[in-house]
Amino acid sequence: QLSWRNAIFLDVTGRNDWSSTLPAENRSYFYPSVSGSAILNELFNFGSKGGLINLLKLRASWAQVGHDTSPYRTKQYLNSTLFPGVVNIQDSKTNNTLLPERVSSWEVGIDLRMLRNRLNLDMAYYNSKTTNALASMPVSSASGMASVYTNAGSILNHGFEIQATGTIIRSKDIRWDISANWSINRNKVLELGEDIDFWRIANRNNYAHMYAYEGSSLTSMYGRRYKRAPEGSYAVDASGKVIDVSGQIIYGINGAPVINSEIEYIGDCAPKWRGGFGTTFKWKGLKASIKFDGKYGGHVWSETNWVMNYRGKGIATLEGREGGFVPEGVMQMPDGNYKICDYVHTSSTIKTYYQIKYARECTEANFVETSFLKLREVRIEY
Repeated sequence: QLSWRNAIFLDVTGRNDWSSTLPAENRSYFYPSVSGSAILNELFNFGSKGGLINLLKLRASWAQVGHDTSPYRTKQYLNSTLFPGVVNIQDSKTNNTLLPERVSSWEVGIDLRMLRNRLNLDMAYYNSKTTNALASMPVSSASGMASVYTNAGSILNHGFEIQATGTIIRSKDIRWDISANWSINRNKVLELGEDIDFWRIANRNNYAHMYAYEGSSLTSMYGRRYKRAPEGSYAVDASGKVIDVSGQIIYGINGAPVINSEIEYIGDCAPKWRGGFGTTFKWKGLKASIKFDGKYGGHVWSETNWVMNYRGKGIATLEGREGGFVPEGVMQMPDGNYKICDYVHTSSTIKTYYQIKYARECTEANFVETSFLKLREVRIEY
């Protein structure tokens, strides 16, 4: 660690690990880091008069971190069973050429404190790249295996983080503070390993799949969607007017939505941003505080949503129970053209309609948004 004039600081570190879970020729890996900061108000001697600026610090860092893998991934082995003398072969192919996973990241930020520390602001931008990512990838069943352990390319994560605090009232007996934070993160698959077309992150049977392709995110959801009228489709409404029906849901002769059989992109599960805010009030020996957390955007495939609506317990199934209704969309005629859906559902058909609309295999129907604002904590102390 080096410092100059108590205003400029430099830290350098280095570490080497040896891991027995990696092949002998790759089990040693070194990873360094370097970070620096400059306190500008001390370096140039400004802002101290009147307490306008108490701290103005710029910081930057770069670091590399190495990771090994779990045991038994470099050589084949046999699994014991409950039957004496009987063993079976693992269904994941091992790999004796595995490399250590490396994460290289850099960050820049600013720390500002003003008005005798009544107003504080901390901002940072980070960029993190993972290379030689260790993962289990699916392989053809003709190989006798279901997957193979491999180094699966590189992944990029980057984003912003902002935190602000302020003191509205500060006296002998009373203090009122407020705080807020906000962050955003984006990820992208830069490349996959050799002969790897996609990365299966997770799946729920055949109903929902999280796949990662080159150029996409790690949080992309795939599945079956409603069939929709293609771009450039038109229909004639009840008044005789020609209207554009591109993208509208197509309904069958039974008035139920048609579900595509192909696996398609549904949306992204990651939120657009996260944030929170809170306030604390002190009066003599009494202290009260309240904090909120929230996020905007983001989705999940919800089996609860399917169960509730399939059984008619969800509020989305209330429409049409009394008096019937006509779904909004189009119906495809035998000649390939479209007409506005005119199927009238009644109490005798509404159950079947909602069971098809919210069918378990329709990923789009049960892909729900997860935005929220929640009360995280209320506290009173004395």
